[in-house]
Amino acid sequence: MMLQNIQAPDSPRNSRGCSETDVLVARGRLSNAKMWFAHRRWDVLPDNERGRRILQWGADHAWLAGPANPRRSVRRWCRRWASRLTDAELDDIVAAAAASNKRWTSDQSAMVLEITVRDREALQLWFFGADDDPHFEQRIKLKRAKGAARARKCRAARSTGRKRGRPALELSPEEMAARIREQNAERQRRRRASRKNPSRDIIDIGSVTDLSVTLPQTPILLPAPLDVRRAPQARRPPVPNEAIVMLELVEAELLPETKIVMPKQPEVIELIPIKARLAPARRQPVHPGVLERYRAQGNATFGGKL
Repeated sequence: MMLQNIQAPDSPRNSRGCSETDVLVARGRLSNAKMWFAHRRWDVLPDNERGRRILQWGADHAWLAGPANPRRSVRRWCRRWASRLTDAELDDIVAAAAASNKRWTSDQSAMVLEITVRDREALQLWFFGADDDPHFEQRIKLKRAKGAARARKCRAARSTGRKRGRPALELSPEEMAARIREQNAERQRRRRASRKNPSRDIIDIGSVTDLSVTLPQTPILLPAPLDVRRAPQARRPPVPNEAIVMLELVEAELLPETKIVMPKQPEVIELIPIKARLAPARRQPVHPGVLERYRAQGNATFGGKL
């Protein structure tokens, strides 16, 4: 497990500006560093560039590890691992630690102490990263291998000794052949149904198959009689020089609604009634010879004059 110096979103901060997570991570890294120094057989840090980098790294983490009095924590840690320091040098280290942002990641800490993936796994330095695995490739492989080992151990603990998969059916050769034929027929039936109907999630496949071969029925439309309203006929003596007013059919009205039930069809065809009214035509002069013909037919009324 890799821990980085990342502030938790809900970690309360103290008066020094560091959270509880920062304190725990800093103390864990100092503890792992002590194990690493013992592995390298260091009683004090080396007096070279590498030792000075480790000293500055330790001062930053000692500042975070002792939030009650960070300056005293830095002085104690530096005197423990670098007793050769003078008071002036120690004051400079404390001032540098106070001005530092102290944002050390696990991989940066491993680069300062030169800890590899092999060292991390061997000594279980879980608060450090690795300086030879910048893209986490080796650590991811190790993590997967450990997870697979845990899964095998868990499966072995819960194993009953039976073979994997479903148990074999105890059927005779005739029963097995009949079962295979039934399964093949069911697959073919579902295949035919899926080709005729896009919906496969239906209960009765046979009903869909029967419906798909039903012949279409042609609807029969019956004509509805019209109720034409005509104007009343007038019978009176002809008047010379009069005009004929023709009544034209403007709209028609159907008889009361008629319902026609089609064979094998649940739909009902309803005929919508249409109202009818008669409107007078425009007035126009008519030849006297035409008047006699219209009078004989009885289809005209007379009114008005030319």
